[in-house]
Amino acid sequence: MSPDSSTAGSADDDFKLSSTASYSSFFLPPQAFSTQSGRAVTDDAAICHQLRKVLRLKIGDGIRLLDGVGHAWLATIVSLERYSTVFKLETLCDQGESTAKERCRIVCLLPLIKGHRFEWALEKLTEIGVHQIMPFATTRTIVKIKDDNQGRLKRWQLITKEAAEQSERLTLPTIDEPAPLAEVLHNLAAPAGSSNDSNNTYRLLLSERSKAPNMVQLLARGKSSTDNSDTAAGGPSALCQIALIVGPEGGFTEEECGLIRENNFLPVSMGDTILRSETAAILAAGMAIAIASTLD
Repeated sequence: MSPDSSTAGSADDDFKLSSTASYSSFFLPPQAFSTQSGRAVTDDAAICHQLRKVLRLKIGDGIRLLDGVGHAWLATIVSLERYSTVFKLETLCDQGESTAKERCRIVCLLPLIKGHRFEWALEKLTEIGVHQIMPFATTRTIVKIKDDNQGRLKRWQLITKEAAEQSERLTLPTIDEPAPLAEVLHNLAAPAGSSNDSNNTYRLLLSERSKAPNMVQLLARGKSSTDNSDTAAGGPSALCQIALIVGPEGGFTEEECGLIRENNFLPVSMGDTILRSETAAILAAGMAIAIASTLD
């Protein structure tokens, strides 16, 4: 055992969670959990460092562990070393998100804007509760698709993981590999049990300098993404999907706008001011989540 390791002085069954403790949250991969043994183990050096050196936690302290697919446990640290930590699973406190955010999936098609602004958007979209983020490149995106996509994707996943822990989400958003616009539109799937011509699916193009319908009013009236007429639905229904696409700094070309329309996206407006790409994406996602929270 390393000299800077912390060890238990008694059986781990003696460790008790304090009912008044404020627990930090950490995501571990699902395979790190063994409900049969009542243990979870991580060999992630970054997590071990965070626990030991940043949070100054020790054996017997409580923590909140999440598997990224909707389950959360209150756990106790039973072994804390430099490169390995063992937890005892005490209580399964959540078994999946049952809020409107879970019943209505929010998907954001996000252009490859400049690095720090793109990463800021990832962080905020995660905090808001977006389920899937699909980065794409267009003729006018300043940032282009590179050969090191896996390196960038790993960094983006770390950003969303930390944002999810901070915001106490139960699930992690899915981040797709960046791809050309046409490929991303092709990969956009409808939610299970619905089709693109049903009121369960809303595909919205965040439009500027147009007389497009107001996004909030459109969703509140329950317009389908493929039909500009009012429906009797009265708004998005449970198990719906709202897909939002925002343009890059230079906007879409006419050809790209046509491609987006062919994929059943309806232009919508969020007001009279011209917003940056990341601002528009975050604002629209927040509006969609707020509307989803009113679902029965």
